[in-house]
Amino acid sequence: MESGAVLASRFVVEQQVAAGGMGTVYRAHDRLDARHVALKLLHSREAFDVERFERESQILAELSHPGIVRYVAHGRTGAGDHYLAMEWLEGEDLAACLARRQLSLAESLGVLRRTADALAFAHSRGIIHRDVKPSNIFLVAGDVAQLKLVDFGIARPDGESRRLTYTGGILGTPGYIAPEQIESGSSLDARADVFSLACVFYECIAGRPAFEGAHVMAALAKLLFQQTPRLRDVRADVPEPLEQLIDRMMAKNPEERPRDCGEVGVQLAQLAEALDAWTTPRPATLASPRDATMRSARPPGFLTRSEQRLVSLVLAGEPDDVEMSVAAAGGVPSASDVSSVLQEISSEGPGSSVPRSEVRAAVEPYGAHITEISRGSLIAILAGAGSAVDRAERAARCALALRARFPGIPLAVATGRGVSSAKLIEGDVIDRGVRALRAAQGGVVRLDDVTASVVGGRLKIDTDEKGPFLASETAADESTPVLLGKPSVWVGRSRELSMLEGVFSGCVSESLASAVLVIGPAGAGKSRLRLEFLTRVRRQFGTVEILAGRAESVAAGSPFGLIADAIRKSAGMREGEPVEARRRKLKRRLGRHLSGDALNRVAAFLGELTRTPFPDGETSGLRAARDNAMLMADATRAAWEDWLAAECAAQPVLLVLEDLQWGDPATVRLIDQTLRNLRDLPLTLLALARPEVSKQFPGLWTDREVQTIKLGPLPAKASERMVRSALGEDTSAEIVARVVERADGNPFYLEELIRAVADGKGDVLPDSVLGTVEARLDAEGHEAKRVLRAASIFGDRFSKLAVAALLGGASRVKETETWLDALAARELIAPAQTPGWLIPTDYVFRHAIVREAAYAMLTEPDRALGHKLAGEWLERSGHTDAMAMAEHFRLGGEPARAVKWYRRAAEQALEANDLASALARAEMGVRCGAADEELGRLRLVEAEISLWQQETALAVQRGTEAASLVRIGSSAWFRAIGQVIVAEGKLGHFDRVEAWTTRVAEAAGAMSARIMCLCEGATYLVFGGRYAAADRLIQMLDAVASEPAGLEPQAVGLYQQARAFRAQTKGDIGAALSGLTAALAAFELAGDRRNACTVRENLGFLYGELGDFEVAESALRTALAAAQRMGLDDLETAALQNLGYVIAHLGQLEEAKLLEQRAAAAFQQQGDRRMEGVTLTYLAKILLLSGDPAGAEREARAAVEALTVVPPLRAAAVAVLSRALLAQGREDEALPAAREA
Repeated sequence: MESGAVLASRFVVEQQVAAGGMGTVYRAHDRLDARHVALKLLHSREAFDVERFERESQILAELSHPGIVRYVAHGRTGAGDHYLAMEWLEGEDLAACLARRQLSLAESLGVLRRTADALAFAHSRGIIHRDVKPSNIFLVAGDVAQLKLVDFGIARPDGESRRLTYTGGILGTPGYIAPEQIESGSSLDARADVFSLACVFYECIAGRPAFEGAHVMAALAKLLFQQTPRLRDVRADVPEPLEQLIDRMMAKNPEERPRDCGEVGVQLAQLAEALDAWTTPRPATLASPRDATMRSARPPGFLTRSEQRLVSLVLAGEPDDVEMSVAAAGGVPSASDVSSVLQEISSEGPGSSVPRSEVRAAVEPYGAHITEISRGSLIAILAGAGSAVDRAERAARCALALRARFPGIPLAVATGRGVSSAKLIEGDVIDRGVRALRAAQGGVVRLDDVTASVVGGRLKIDTDEKGPFLASETAADESTPVLLGKPSVWVGRSRELSMLEGVFSGCVSESLASAVLVIGPAGAGKSRLRLEFLTRVRRQFGTVEILAGRAESVAAGSPFGLIADAIRKSAGMREGEPVEARRRKLKRRLGRHLSGDALNRVAAFLGELTRTPFPDGETSGLRAARDNAMLMADATRAAWEDWLAAECAAQPVLLVLEDLQWGDPATVRLIDQTLRNLRDLPLTLLALARPEVSKQFPGLWTDREVQTIKLGPLPAKASERMVRSALGEDTSAEIVARVVERADGNPFYLEELIRAVADGKGDVLPDSVLGTVEARLDAEGHEAKRVLRAASIFGDRFSKLAVAALLGGASRVKETETWLDALAARELIAPAQTPGWLIPTDYVFRHAIVREAAYAMLTEPDRALGHKLAGEWLERSGHTDAMAMAEHFRLGGEPARAVKWYRRAAEQALEANDLASALARAEMGVRCGAADEELGRLRLVEAEISLWQQETALAVQRGTEAASLVRIGSSAWFRAIGQVIVAEGKLGHFDRVEAWTTRVAEAAGAMSARIMCLCEGATYLVFGGRYAAADRLIQMLDAVASEPAGLEPQAVGLYQQARAFRAQTKGDIGAALSGLTAALAAFELAGDRRNACTVRENLGFLYGELGDFEVAESALRTALAAAQRMGLDDLETAALQNLGYVIAHLGQLEEAKLLEQRAAAAFQQQGDRRMEGVTLTYLAKILLLSGDPAGAEREARAAVEALTVVPPLRAAAVAVLSRALLAQGREDEALPAAREA
């Protein structure tokens, strides 16, 4: 239609705006009311299209609502084409908006409210839209407040027969269509629109559709089979009532949804206050990392009997037919009769009839449940009891049966996690299955990689460029482990045991610290090797102190977790005991070989490590260490080494660390230092880990002489001996060979296969670990499996009270204990003897793989609920492992409750000098929604880490934010500003240092923290040449800090140090020496090894200034060794700088030059311009002494430039530059420089 054409004597066409196969849309002018209209013209004469167009026109004519596009007119042109005129809308649809950006919370809620209001109006008049989706929601002028619902093309009156059904299917859009719109025989009502609206709202919040797939068939299958996602999976702060409403709206069963959008609107109005508060701008928070959870109702109070298992899918048909059907119908066709599709693509041709009953008959022998996805495709689900391998094999044979009956049909098999009782499927198995199906030609059975690996031992699998396919039907605690009711024989590890004995014997005879790392996969026999070795040690070597710690997977990475576990076990300490009882036990254990002040100090700091705090006055320096993470790290390290040294003096010590792959960097670093510092003592380390330990801790103990033992497969002869010992010597050679072959040398697999044979299930022996364990656990019954799943939440070790808390609380303790005892008798778990208790109180999984399998069988709702309940139980029980509780609450979908524990875990890691872990935990706390004081304390941790990592600009940013969030005048506030002052000083921003110190000086609060902060300010003002400001601060400090009574020793040390630095700038070396000596005494009293090391370096420098270079060198080398011992890179750099300057005066010029070059490069990398300039000045002097005036000039000029931030120090650099120029005969340049200096 040309521009200017007039339609119905009313509408003047202006321009074409869209066109398609069935019609065209124009922008036109309405002569009647002088407005623009959208004029839709239908060209098709097909009855279906005409009826659909007329229906939309009639429905719009009946609906007059601000939220629905306004009807203008409809009719037929002179040429017989149907037309529909609607109001012209300027703006964009919601789909286009979401493609550009994610909506705000307020906008998303506006979409929900306004669309619900528009649909409620339609529903009240008996109209169902049936295609609610973002592209049918128009935002006039891009404004949610002007939202309008459009495209009622497939709408129909409620209750009317499905006359608009496309041949073979109904209409809708994948990702938003309700399940009943897919399933044949389902009646539709307003609840279909309710479901679609919830999907739209989910996409607004999440930024992605609730049900999406790379292919239409995958999207539809997910809609039917995957758990409906919850809002809190993507936005943890969603108000619970809103989440409950959306859960109901997205229920797969329409009976569980609100009856229409009018009811939705009423419920939204009831939640108005909470929703308005929620939409107030705030930082987004982290949701639990779960893909999805069960739909509708909130989880029950305790774990259910539902479980996840490996399920296999058989997909059949042409997935691209679904795409074609959608394109042809403008929506999604259903499959009311899959037999019609099979008829079309079978070899029998279109003339033959294939009743649906024949399809079902072909798959029923394999236990498959068939669901028709669309015209052209079906999915058969195989789940239930038995091994995963057995289910996968049945799925493959089911596919072969379908291929035999319908030779031309494409087929695929995929395997993944599912909740069989609810017919729900998790993960990406649907996407993988559809990808495999699209790669399948007619008559070919494609497999995904998981299925191919599982059934490869039972069926013949081939592979081509498109992946694997089915070629044909032809084609394993401290007591001696028990197997079939009798002790399991020890086979196949004699060589490894001899190696361990040799290492330990050498350690004892030579008094030389030794270490062995045993590496092997899960089930390889590490724990059994440890058991046999400890038995030999006790029998052959007399008195030996054995300390054993184990890492827990649920608390992987907790600082000093392994060491703390070893100490607690040795002392007989238990979680949940009163702190006084734990203190007594710890002191009693440590008191075997320690006494007096040494005992008090070691107990106090190892008490910190084991979360058994002593009073501040227990030992000198304890209170100061609690306010200084680095100080705490040094003190606990010294306490650990002193205790071990005392133990080694009395008898050899064997330290056993199990499951090191779940250990923590703090423990690894501590062990490294222990092996170095106690190398002349009879100490043996035995560490056991899975192969991933190498990735977790690259370069593990490479500087120590550690012997590595890698556990390979058991020899075949050894496996045969175990099989015959358990099953009997008369077991047939065929059975023995089959078991040995399938076990592949893995002791745990071997044991499980032996049990399967003993149970009479040898013909269906599993091929994979997970399949084996699932089949093994099925024999225990539903309640036993529920107990194991609950236990798995806690990791490898658990108590009956903890498990009962997840299964029903205190009323279930006795019943839980009965089940645990039964499971122990069945050799799945074992009682764990706790030191100091006469009877076992805890249990452990006999094999990690059993725990992992039980955990994998938890449904997502049960897993989240279990972690939440576990966190709550640990809190009530007085548990002290912050990382464990933080992880439980995070995994339990309670990020707000995890915040304080992540903060404490970050502080613990910082105290352990594990900066990387501390930073990771602090970041997790922030992402979990930390706010106000908690956020401030997390930012303080980050500021301290940034400063130690030389990220000074970031330290300023984090420290400033921390100071703005914590309470003014608190210890944390002063500490935060202290970090900012040090960072700004390193950056040369001395104006800012002065401004911050002024603010601190005017504040009141925690006295020692305030004084330490002012001391840092005075020190950096001295460094920056701001002597007047520094003097004012020092004068203020004189009034409050000159009397040390009541002050922390660390505060006294910082005060004396600041005075010493100022005295040095005045040339009063004697006063500087006196001040630094007093500072050193105070720091040593506080146990502050870091600051003590700094003072020793400065004392060495002063001795050099006095000309006593031999004493200076000795002091600096001692300080350098201490810095290296503690791993303090910044102090090591400062020691190198001063040492280079001193030894240059002793004639050691080459070494001096190298030391200064190293120091200068390090200071440059740190961004510390002041120290870089001073170092370059020293280097220039050394080059002059070495007869290299040109090199001296180069370094002096670099020093002059660097020291522009500190004018008083710049003079020395200019003076050296003058001397360098003079040495080159350039007197005319040297003289101005000398005058400037």
